[in-house]
Amino acid sequence: MGSQVEQRLIPQALADALAEKPDRTWVSYAISNDIAQDGFRDITIRQLATAVDRLAWYIDDNIGKSSDFDTVMYYGLADVRYIITLIAGIKTGHSVLFCSHFNSQVFNLHLCEKTNCHTVMRTEGVEAVINSLVQERPMKIFQVPSLDTLLEEGNPPKPYPYTKSWREACDDPISIGHSSGTTGLPKPIVWTNRSYSVCELHQVVPDLDGHPPYAKLLLQSTSVYQTQPIYHPFGLFTGVTDPLYREKKMVLGPIVSGPTPPAILEQVIEHADIDSLSGVPIYLEMIAKSPKLLDLVEKKLKYIFFAGGALSKPAGDALSARVRLQSFYGATEAGPAFGHIPAREDWAWLLLNDKESGLKWEPREVKGTDGVYELVYVKNPYTEKRQHVWWHTNSQDVHHSNDLFTKHPTKAHHWKFYSRADDMIVTKFGWNVNPVVMEREIERHPAVKYAVVGGIGKRTVCAVIQLVDDESVLPDDPLQSILPMIERGNTIMDAAGQLAEEKIIVGTKDKPFPLAGKGNVQRSAVLKLYEPEIEDMNGWANCPGALFDVLRAYCNDDSGSEGRDEGDLLSIVFSRGMDEDVDKGPCEAWYAAHKSQPVGSWLMLDHNDWLRDRAYVLWDWKRIQQHQLLKLFESVPDGQMHRPEPTTAELEAMSASFVVRETIFENGSLGYWTGNGHEVL
Repeated sequence: MGSQVEQRLIPQALADALAEKPDRTWVSYAISNDIAQDGFRDITIRQLATAVDRLAWYIDDNIGKSSDFDTVMYYGLADVRYIITLIAGIKTGHSVLFCSHFNSQVFNLHLCEKTNCHTVMRTEGVEAVINSLVQERPMKIFQVPSLDTLLEEGNPPKPYPYTKSWREACDDPISIGHSSGTTGLPKPIVWTNRSYSVCELHQVVPDLDGHPPYAKLLLQSTSVYQTQPIYHPFGLFTGVTDPLYREKKMVLGPIVSGPTPPAILEQVIEHADIDSLSGVPIYLEMIAKSPKLLDLVEKKLKYIFFAGGALSKPAGDALSARVRLQSFYGATEAGPAFGHIPAREDWAWLLLNDKESGLKWEPREVKGTDGVYELVYVKNPYTEKRQHVWWHTNSQDVHHSNDLFTKHPTKAHHWKFYSRADDMIVTKFGWNVNPVVMEREIERHPAVKYAVVGGIGKRTVCAVIQLVDDESVLPDDPLQSILPMIERGNTIMDAAGQLAEEKIIVGTKDKPFPLAGKGNVQRSAVLKLYEPEIEDMNGWANCPGALFDVLRAYCNDDSGSEGRDEGDLLSIVFSRGMDEDVDKGPCEAWYAAHKSQPVGSWLMLDHNDWLRDRAYVLWDWKRIQQHQLLKLFESVPDGQMHRPEPTTAELEAMSASFVVRETIFENGSLGYWTGNGHEVL
């Protein structure tokens, strides 16, 4: 296990740097978007210390010093004032709430309410966001001084006192980030001094099977281009730890709205004095698609360090052929796990240290894929002060990450990210589909910016695609040009995850994809945004038309559905010849002739009162009773939107019986399965 090391509070790390090398460059940032012309501005450690003290006194004078770690929201232009504010807030005793620039107002309001925030510090240029926020939740607003004012050395402020020891302050709550909000409202997550300084422990971990800890790779670099947003916990963490605990120069691009465009990325890599790059997969994908950028990283960089999501195999292979590619696993809640440097050809695998982080791998059943495990943290006396999850969450002895991995077939401790457990798509028939595989294939196309695959509860999966902004690279027919990627993806996916051409929606410019703080797509938000198009594509928007499409598909009807009303459908159904008992029952349920394959359970599972009232099923009344499906046909209770749902067991029994009956039909029989598993009538 790891050696003991004296950990330092962030203000102490800054004081040490100021005493040892005050003129060392802390950060170098691009002055404008025209980097070739305007270049970079360097800020020294001395200037950083001056700015921190000046802002601490500003907070003290205007907001007051806090003895209870009162929450102050900071929101501003994406510049180094985020780091300055974090350290100044530590000195004045505040917890600083950092909200993603990708957040909606609803998200920010929720976070302010949850953290009992009544004060906002903002920079210039973000007035519209903050003014709108305080209209909904009254809070005091303070505009922080400009960066030039904070850095001004002509009249330096007196040092702002901070005398706490490690033992006194290691668990002080100093910053508040939040979960991404991909599955609902974001959850505030409090970080402490320990959350940042724990990086010093990563550097002294012993080798694992001959593999050094990845922190030793980070020490080989002296100047890192940080592409992750500085307002995200990942950006704040590296923005503090790289310059103050690893003595690196941090390089930042110009201030932009949203993700960094490829042209800016190219200029920074070409003109900045850097020997490493830290970022998230979205930017690595950009680099991999550019021959010029690939040449540049090969010439200039010792390594690329990334986290925050899965990198596609084509992009990773292209990068790994030019430069060492190192990933690490971490989360806002759990912090970075202790990891090691794998062989260069194993760039896609995480080499994780179970003992140092307290990891346990629990098998998870995923239909169609073997060997899937969930990463689980288990507390013990050694790891409880080393792994963030035990002071970031309320987890007691076990914390489930919801991250799924596959194990390397031959190499111990090597794990490959599979998907989020809550990203898995469970189709109508209960099959689990990993959407990431198809999404990565589609995003290989240069015209595709993002792809999101959905289909929870549907018979088949669908995809929504956002094209790149640069129209010069768009083909005349984008969808047709993307089909080869989809066909390749279909060769990888099992039947449940295969994507049909007619199940693809090309997004529109007026409905851009919502993004999370790391630039990742907010999957659930995208699917919600395009829900009308998805429902219309699936045929649910026009219920009679949807039902007629079913009849046409299963009864080989040649006529179109346009202009058909409910009476037409009724006539068509009952003109087929009713070999079954035509007992409509209390709900006027429709029974169809058994001349073709049954529709399957998918109609029964939809939240669609019209289809349930006139259920198109190949069952007689006895079978509906036997599987306790009467509640599907009951009247809607007063005051409720939908009638009662079947239980999971009832739905599984129904789905299983349909699967058996479909098999009977596919084998050429017209018999029916009774539900007891033995008798075919």
